[in-house]
Amino acid sequence: MNFAQLVTAVYTETNRPDLVAETSQAILEVTQSLHLSDLYYKDILEATIVFDQSTWYLQALDLTSLPRFRQMGYVRKTDPSLTQAEQTNTLPPVINDVLYPNSYYNLRFNFLKRVDIGDVLDRYGYEKLDIWYQAGTQINIKSSTPLQYVVVGWYAYPDIGVVNGSPNFNSWIAVEYPYAIIYGAAGTIFKKIGEDKSASAYLDMPKPNQGEESGGSFYQQRALLRRNNIRAAEE
Repeated sequence: MNFAQLVTAVYTETNRPDLVAETSQAILEVTQSLHLSDLYYKDILEATIVFDQSTWYLQALDLTSLPRFRQMGYVRKTDPSLTQAEQTNTLPPVINDVLYPNSYYNLRFNFLKRVDIGDVLDRYGYEKLDIWYQAGTQINIKSSTPLQYVVVGWYAYPDIGVVNGSPNFNSWIAVEYPYAIIYGAAGTIFKKIGEDKSASAYLDMPKPNQGEESGGSFYQQRALLRRNNIRAAEE
């Protein structure tokens, strides 16, 4: 559903078409909370980053440059100058007539490991290689090979909000699981206007150890969302 369709559906649930601003706000609020309720592959954005220096082993990426950045997902070495076939690990390690040892070749394209900021040294006191860690609003990358190109994937906040007084709304959850938003917004409206009995049908908390399906309509729909969308594991 698009934003206008969600508004109409919430009016149907609440029978309160007079609550125009409240309904819009509730839809935006619930949509964001659903996107943030887990790590979903469909919230991942991906981009190829090109660093200015091609011979450096240590690079830094400003996370504020990534649109709607929420949380880092992964960092992978790449080299766009090569063909797609050349970037697969099944090829003989010969690139541009240069023979590379298999181990070195694979290191040019592997996923880098995320470490905590206090875990960048190995047990001998040397810096670990092929890692990245976050420090404030940037990630620092330490490579075992010269590093100019990486592919980064990050979890993005949903593309929702208000632009020039009109909703800017783009949510895959609204398309695939609209009733999670509708029921959550309806329950929020009832709660705000003091109709707690009506709100409970939507927002009753799930019973302990019985899963979200044991809760109100909103939680039942959220259970469907989570069950049918594979949780993205952190690297």
